[in-house]
Amino acid sequence: MAEPLKSDASQPSYSAPILARLTDGNQIAIFNRATANLPDAEWFDVDCDDAGRIVLTPAADVPAEAYAWAQQRDVIAAAQKPRPYAHLTVDELREVEELTSEEWFAELESRGVISRNTKKPGQLSIKPVARVPGALEHFLKERRGEA
Repeated sequence: MAEPLKSDASQPSYSAPILARLTDGNQIAIFNRATANLPDAEWFDVDCDDAGRIVLTPAADVPAEAYAWAQQRDVIAAAQKPRPYAHLTVDELREVEELTSEEWFAELESRGVISRNTKKPGQLSIKPVARVPGALEHFLKERRGEA
């Protein structure tokens, strides 16, 4: 059985204990910056020692299914990320000074105002938001005083 990971002496020590918790979704959540004490690896084999402590060992072999699963989880997490400007109208969004171009286009894309150009990847294309039938006729009736 693998030895538990020891803390790196070059890392600052914290007064609170480093803990890991098994969540309701069977995920291991690491508390209190414990990732600073882990080796530089993306995947770990998870085991449990005789005292019931979680032991993480860098994985030697990762199956392709694990990479596909991780990519799917990343997509789900990105979709669930809260949008900080979702409550603003487009006019109010224009007045936000600290908004970068990437954030601006990402917000417009998430609202459905613009979409990715599938014919020329990397370019954005504009698509109509809505078409209101009879809008011109309604406007002309108002101008004539009929409405």
